[in-house]
Amino acid sequence: TLFTVEQVAVPSAALDIAVLQDVVEPGYAPALADRLSVREVSWEEITALSPKTLLVVLDCQIIPAPALEPISAFLERGGQLVAVGGPAFETLLYRHGEHWLRLEEYLALAPRDFPLVDWACIDTEGWVRGTNQPETPIRISRVVDGAEVDFEIVNPGGWDTIGFPCLPVPPRHTVLGLKVSGRGLAKALLVEVRERDGARWMALIPLSSEEREWTLHETQFAYWPDSPGSGRGGPSDHLKLGNAGWLVLGFAASHQPLVKGPHGFVVRAVATGQLTEELPRPKLPILESLCPPYKTFQTSPARLEPIGTAQGL
Repeated sequence: TLFTVEQVAVPSAALDIAVLQDVVEPGYAPALADRLSVREVSWEEITALSPKTLLVVLDCQIIPAPALEPISAFLERGGQLVAVGGPAFETLLYRHGEHWLRLEEYLALAPRDFPLVDWACIDTEGWVRGTNQPETPIRISRVVDGAEVDFEIVNPGGWDTIGFPCLPVPPRHTVLGLKVSGRGLAKALLVEVRERDGARWMALIPLSSEEREWTLHETQFAYWPDSPGSGRGGPSDHLKLGNAGWLVLGFAASHQPLVKGPHGFVVRAVATGQLTEELPRPKLPILESLCPPYKTFQTSPARLEPIGTAQGL
């Protein structure tokens, strides 16, 4: 807790102050608004705020995804912002009915009913290995609705992956689901989707010995700059799942720390699906000392000194 409501000095009545409403559960917002005798506003009301308004966002680490663009526009037209907590806007929430969900919870609700890989119809000899250590052994085998792959990492600065051909993805499918577990020393799995034009898109998911189901949206994949596809990877570009040609899984020092020794994974139920609504993916604003994270610096220890006036903290 950074402060208690009783410690907050009442600002000048000439300053228009608005406190952003809590969306997850009742928190400090109602008490703070009552203490300062100011109004609470919803994220939808931010667009109507005057440039002379001071907007207070409590627990700014968690915020509705649709609120980012109105907040950015509010600041661009001269509005002022007090953000408490952080890192600012790190966790975005998405509305589902009457509830606000984190991204992983929201994506998990999407039905994933199209198998991306036909495991029964591809021979293990047709799976394509990509590695800088081709002399090391690899063991691959089928499991029910998936595959089991084991590598022996001898060069922690390299990579070892295995690629599986994809079935044609239906239109408007934007999410990829899979069930994975780790083997040996594996702590994370590199997931790459290669489009038919050669563009490569990558994401990293944690691994444990217990199987876990993951759902990824196509905008969560980062472009790999040495892709053979030309003209791709621009600021507004993202993976086009409907153009997927290969699914590549494995380990790479470019995306994760590796150590010598056995690394493996079991993957099952790889499938794509369609969201009922388009996923809003607002761009994180660039605000000095606030966000993105590279604009911030942690100070520790810190001490709060009340100044005994109505000027502030």
